[in-house]
Formats: sequence, structure tokens, C-alpha cells
Amino acid sequence: PEPETAPPTKAPAEETEAAAEVSANPITYQVQDGETLYSICLKVYGSLSRVGEVCELNGLENPDKIISGQKLILP
Repeated sequence: PEPETAPPTKAPAEETEAAAEVSANPITYQVQDGETLYSICLKVYGSLSRVGEVCELNGLENPDKIISGQKLILP
């Protein structure tokens, strides 16, 4: 019998392209009264895993410093 080969895995370049595709279609979100960056991430993504990414994308040093009416770019 011939030796089994592992299925091909994604090359790092392909993973980077996939990540770029997600970021290539950002949405703009306007902060409402009483919202926090954490509540927005939970509402939009269902988790807090992208809080850091949203901060970085919007140049926020502190995720607690957003205000009502502010427009955020969401990846």
C-alpha cells in the first residue's frame, strides 16, 4: 500500500488573504446612549474577542473611552 499523505493545509499567505478579505469590508457603527465597546462587540460579533481589533482599527487607547454619537469602524 502507498503511504497516506496529510491533506493540504492553508499556506500562511492564504490565511493572510482571508483575514484581509474580512477587513476589506468594514462597517461603520454609530455608538448609542449607554453602549460600551464591550456591549457593541457582543451585539455585533457575539463575543469580546475583537475588542482589541476594534480599538486598533479606530486608534482607541482605552476601550472605555467611547461616547454616544461616535462613529466606529468595525472589521
